[in-house]
Amino acid sequence: MASSYFAWSVAVALLILAAKSWFSVSALRSFIFRKENPSFVALTKLEQVREVIRDLKSRLEVGLSLPENWGSAVQSLPTPWGGVLFECVDQLRKRGASIIPVFDRFKGLIELSHQTLAEAHALAAPARAQIWICFLLVPITGAGLYALLDVISADSALWFCVVLFSMSWSVLGAYFLSREIDLIFSVGLNASQKDWPIWLMAGAEKLMSQIKAGEPADRGWNQTLETLAQHSSLLADFWGPFRFETRHSYETDEFKSLPFWVSDFREQLLISIRASLFDGRPCLDRIGASIQAFQINWSSELKKGLSTLPTRAIKPLFLFVLPSVLSLLVVAMALVMKEST
Repeated sequence: MASSYFAWSVAVALLILAAKSWFSVSALRSFIFRKENPSFVALTKLEQVREVIRDLKSRLEVGLSLPENWGSAVQSLPTPWGGVLFECVDQLRKRGASIIPVFDRFKGLIELSHQTLAEAHALAAPARAQIWICFLLVPITGAGLYALLDVISADSALWFCVVLFSMSWSVLGAYFLSREIDLIFSVGLNASQKDWPIWLMAGAEKLMSQIKAGEPADRGWNQTLETLAQHSSLLADFWGPFRFETRHSYETDEFKSLPFWVSDFREQLLISIRASLFDGRPCLDRIGASIQAFQINWSSELKKGLSTLPTRAIKPLFLFVLPSVLSLLVVAMALVMKEST
């Protein structure tokens, strides 16, 4: 009996190791190992940027100058915040303009983005706990029945095959549940566009800094395009060079699938710049309001998707986990009845 328990323990350990190696080529890996989860990585990056901005801003507010290594410290921050913040501050310093408002705007933007992602992860925590249920419920049930029923321990090979099949089916439930969470955090964007909200907000902040530094709004738009092109040519195509005509790049077939709140953000920025160039009206306040509205739309879309997650998470449990557990019970009952007859 002791050797049977040892064999069962070794089999379960090998099964877990095989599942872990399967995660390395699966989208499920990022949701189990949090360090590789894109949304958790973005949250960690925001925390790093927030701390550096807070330190630099506090030095300026007490009358101290920026440290000599401020440039390298800022540029070493995660993209896009490090490069964009350095360009904004460096250009304003060369023009003799105040840089405290830049730190204020970036600090507020970072804090709101961090708060949005932190609340989203808190709402998604129960669903991520269900992923672990999909993994652990079948082997725990199988091990418990194996320990309680002697008739099962007498046929270890058959029982191990049944547990292996059942666990494979329940792992599919964990995969589909992780996909549901991934789709919600993408807020309607495809895999190549998931980080667009962060980059668009950073680009709009650079546009505001360009205008405050004395650059014409249309030139500031094109300089922002160069920054976005360093990250993604597709994002640069969406942003596009400044034109006065009304046709926008997102009206092409390539960008028709974008959510309205993303395409409308670009349109509102262009409307503000055109009004400034045609009528001479200031556009900084309107651009700042557009950034705030974009961030609110991003947060509301994320929370709206997460509000449906509890209902959507039930389907994998019923389609994959429940049949897996029932299959173990059915096989156990069949073995007991066979032994009794």
